[in-house]
Amino acid sequence: MRYFFAFLFVCCLSCSSNEAEEEFIPVSASNIVGSWDLKATKISPGNEVDWSPNEQLDNYTFSLDGTFTRESEFLEDGTIAGTYTITDNQIAFTYISKTGDPANPRYFYKLSSSELILSYIGCIEECSLRYRKRQ
Repeated sequence: MRYFFAFLFVCCLSCSSNEAEEEFIPVSASNIVGSWDLKATKISPGNEVDWSPNEQLDNYTFSLDGTFTRESEFLEDGTIAGTYTITDNQIAFTYISKTGDPANPRYFYKLSSSELILSYIGCIEECSLRYRKRQ
């Protein structure tokens, strides 16, 4: 019996996950350039939640000169354009809202070669958006 538990212990140690975890990299203007489509959201009303698939239009296009456009069914006008800045672990957007007021939302980010996760700064619970780079 003791050999059975030893064998079981060794088997558990030798198991590995087949899921490849993407390595996150620092955001820079050169590696964020391109179009990114929203694929999933993780919005918590106060409890733990998993990623929910997104079926609605929502995408960012980042340019090397620090400008961006966002096209989204979530926006009243459907499209906004402005500038972005990258500092440490944050991305800040600046644009003029429909009312004419300046808007400056800020997000924490995680970036891999194919995935961008934006987490709204100021959200008490989980407020994350997962974008995939368009090929």
